[in-house]
Amino acid sequence: MHGMPARLAPSRRLPFGRLRRSRAVAGMTPIEPFGLSLGHGGETQIPFKTDPRTARWRQRRRADTMPPPTGRPASAFPRPSAKPMRPTTLLAAALLSLCTSAACAGPAAEPAPFFSGYVQLMNNYVSRGLAQSVGDPSAQVEIDANAGPGVYGNVSVVKTDWVRKLYAGARVHVEADYVLGYRVVSARGVAWETGLLRLEFPGHYAAQTPPVRKPDTTEAFTRVRWKGLSARFNYSLTDAYGSPDSGGTWYLDLTAAHPLGPRWSLIAHLGRKQARGSDPATGAEYGDMNSYTDYKLAAARNFGAGVSLTVAYTWTNAKPQFYTLDGYNVGGRHVSAVLQKDF
Repeated sequence: MHGMPARLAPSRRLPFGRLRRSRAVAGMTPIEPFGLSLGHGGETQIPFKTDPRTARWRQRRRADTMPPPTGRPASAFPRPSAKPMRPTTLLAAALLSLCTSAACAGPAAEPAPFFSGYVQLMNNYVSRGLAQSVGDPSAQVEIDANAGPGVYGNVSVVKTDWVRKLYAGARVHVEADYVLGYRVVSARGVAWETGLLRLEFPGHYAAQTPPVRKPDTTEAFTRVRWKGLSARFNYSLTDAYGSPDSGGTWYLDLTAAHPLGPRWSLIAHLGRKQARGSDPATGAEYGDMNSYTDYKLAAARNFGAGVSLTVAYTWTNAKPQFYTLDGYNVGGRHVSAVLQKDF
């Protein structure tokens, strides 16, 4: 969908108060470790078994050194209960103490689906500045695997018409693209991608004289995105779109998108195709014939529920003599409308 041959060109306190442990004294032995009880002020007490002689000593010691305030007898002050907690109360306290902020913060947000994609309907399929459907309506479907960081891939199929118009007798109506890449996303939201793109044009090709090559092409690419800005560079590892000895042809895509509220956005694009190599038969340099710069201004409207509409105006400085098919300048000025539904 992206080109044409040279000839065409993301210290907690316990819920029931801080834990206070009484100092152990001689003759006192701790009971079972889970015998927690709530004492004064809601603080957690750890009860102990007390030897009778030690209890009498403590009572005399308290009367000698700590006279009760306000003149009330010592027996008027409540003493911590040594009655163990009920199992259900104990279980609730243990669960509260183990509750972490992540576990008690409520349900986590659902992760993005591993597979996603979209369907497009358009009056004219324009890619890299060229009308790939040669002015006719088109449709495209794409399925993506892993929209997040790491290894990702996608497959897309789109209706095109330029191959059948360029190759006499050919019955080729679609382009199939296969992408395998790797994506890294930084803490500041900068995304970097790199990978391979394979473009194929399946169908019937009639024998030509002299023989011609199918336009199937393999490209390496790298892309950087930040907020609404992106830059992508594609480099042909094979002959580009059927042009002999055209390996090394590259395309640079610079795009900026600016939101206008929650529903609207404006898009501007600048692209550059630089053809490499020369025609073996004539020696003519592809760079002189097929290199061009393309431009696009577009407005997009988001209707919600994954539905959007984009209207774009595109133009290039491609030479008409190399980019005209059946009287239609595929590199000329075009207005295209794309209705998209994400899934």
